[in-house]
Amino acid sequence: MGHGGHQGDVAHEEVVDGVKAVFKVMSMKEHMKAMKMEMPKELKETHHIAVEFKDAKTGKALTEGEVKVKVQNPDKSDQTKDLMGMQGHFGADFDLSKKGKYGVMSKFLLKDGKSRSSKFWYTVK
Repeated sequence: MGHGGHQGDVAHEEVVDGVKAVFKVMSMKEHMKAMKMEMPKELKETHHIAVEFKDAKTGKALTEGEVKVKVQNPDKSDQTKDLMGMQGHFGADFDLSKKGKYGVMSKFLLKDGKSRSSKFWYTVK
């Protein structure tokens, strides 16, 4: 698995068209610690969003494809990033520094060529 067995809270889990998507949100501090890295001082992003895809029937990890995530901030502004494939999951860093409700919308196109999407709310307390 690498990445220190990826910590973080499971923020959302759902099966979309035969694919189980598990989203995790963790603080950058937690993420850097899991990777045994120092926290860069100039880092603006506060959280790492990771998603793992598995075949819903076989449980086999699906690690190839393109994943895009758009996060709507509590003030209605947004940030969009392509998630990078990393050791069994896709991930990117986002700025979730304000308290409140974030809308997380994900579109993913895996190896089977089907476009899928998933949405959930994540609250920063």
